[in-house]
Amino acid sequence: MTEMIYSIKAEFVKFKGMFIRYYIDSISEIVSYGLLMFGLILTVFQNLTGTNEQIFQLMVGIFIWYIGINAIAVFSFILQEEMVLGTLEQIAITKVPIEKMLLGRAIGTFIFDSLGAIVLSTISFSFVAIFRDLSLETFFSLNLSIPSLIIVILLTMVSIYGFSFILAGFSLVFKRIGAITTLLNYLFLFLIGLVMASNQLPPTIDLVTKLLPMTLGVINLKQVIIDSTTLVELVSTYEFWLLILNSGLYFFIGLSLFKLLFNISIKNGKLSSY
Repeated sequence: MTEMIYSIKAEFVKFKGMFIRYYIDSISEIVSYGLLMFGLILTVFQNLTGTNEQIFQLMVGIFIWYIGINAIAVFSFILQEEMVLGTLEQIAITKVPIEKMLLGRAIGTFIFDSLGAIVLSTISFSFVAIFRDLSLETFFSLNLSIPSLIIVILLTMVSIYGFSFILAGFSLVFKRIGAITTLLNYLFLFLIGLVMASNQLPPTIDLVTKLLPMTLGVINLKQVIIDSTTLVELVSTYEFWLLILNSGLYFFIGLSLFKLLFNISIKNGKLSSY
């Protein structure tokens, strides 16, 4: 546990330094996603007639999508960085399990990604306000359960990190999977229910999307925000238990597969190649 805390602190300090040194690049990334959201709002959401709760759910969905697309590839990026620096083999022979190191660094990254996601959601809110008469006071008056909201977001992140372990394992074998993560970013944007409702998708595709890491999180978010579901009511719904099952399976399968592929890479002497 101590090693993970050290990893979180180190990654936080590292990202803080990188943001200060390369702030133009960091800001440009958020602005580029902001322009993407502006295009979607201009075309897809221009005639948005939903309630304030539905609009708030959209903002939270954008928040989860942004931190999700960064979290999905975080383990692969960390491993790739260590391969380039030539330190991955040294990390592999330390007493600290590599998965603990990865999780610690991922949590440190999550803090900075959350700040960026808040900025992106705020920018998106400003764009929506162009077409709707909205104010922040309206959202503060919404009747929603904060504990339920936090629990759903955390459970969704568990499934995302599980999926990230799967990609990290593949990155040890195939080395470069950047194009796959980019594809997944936009696939999740359109299929998890953020842009299109599930009833707009063909039944087969809708069934597949339910198996994705973020989809059940978005479904539970809709219950918490739109239906004002309390924590007691939430735990009595089958969607919530499906989210727990989905998150648990993704994390277990992802971690197991990563350990397997990591050990195979060690035996084959492929950790130093990239």
